[in-house]
Amino acid sequence: MRSIAARLAMALALSAVPAAAQESGQQDGEDIVVTGERPVEDLPVQIDEGSIVSIGTKQAASEVERFSRCARTQPAERLRKILDERPNSPGSEGALHDYVVRNQGCLDQVPRPLPARPYFGVCEAQIVDQDTRTTDDGTLQITSAPITVCRSVLRRGLLYQQAVLQHADAIPFTQNALSGPGVLDRFLAREDYRNATRGGPKSTFFFAVACMVRVRPDYALRLLESERGSALEDEMRARLIGNGQACVGGVEDVQVDSDQFRAFAAEAVYGWMTAVAGKATLIEG
Repeated sequence: MRSIAARLAMALALSAVPAAAQESGQQDGEDIVVTGERPVEDLPVQIDEGSIVSIGTKQAASEVERFSRCARTQPAERLRKILDERPNSPGSEGALHDYVVRNQGCLDQVPRPLPARPYFGVCEAQIVDQDTRTTDDGTLQITSAPITVCRSVLRRGLLYQQAVLQHADAIPFTQNALSGPGVLDRFLAREDYRNATRGGPKSTFFFAVACMVRVRPDYALRLLESERGSALEDEMRARLIGNGQACVGGVEDVQVDSDQFRAFAAEAVYGWMTAVAGKATLIEG
């Protein structure tokens, strides 16, 4: 079912890409200029910035980014498990847990005792909202299930981003390259397998973003090269979504969390790069 849905989304998206837009926008310099593109403010995207979940995600993303700058380079075998295996497999979750534990000094707060493996690779939940009340005897009582943000999604996304940017100059990432013989089939074979046991919403989110990346790979790379929270990031995300309306069934108003979108975009770009290169992984060694 996921393969059929992915192929349909890709086919819809590709049929909607104007020929003039397929290779435009890949110029030297800071600005991407595409003839006939709508102004950013007219694009069909709304950023979910004000909700409690979005605020919590930004806090988690800031912590994860600080951790990533501090963490040591990881062994190739561990990175391959994190980036190339199914994201919810024991191997991938265990490797991501080990990555955090071996760099625990980079955490804002180190939990004691350290949670058992594979805690950090499964979710590493940050509670961003939970209703409580104080009883007559002064006891704090939880009255609703917590709303959480999983740091593991953001950690994995940053590792994908680092791998992508390391190979950006060596692997062509244009509309022509992604349209090459067998590239789509290789991508779907890899990602159908990797997403087969992933939760439905995450799988749907991933394939929708992967479709957008396929339509405008130049914008996807610029998104990952941009500083988190910058105006350039906002523009590239808006243009990716605006040019990829077919990927979400032509919906006019698309609401996304900016940090989770970036994480899935990094994962999708990595998958497309492996397909273009004809490799099972980009991690050497």
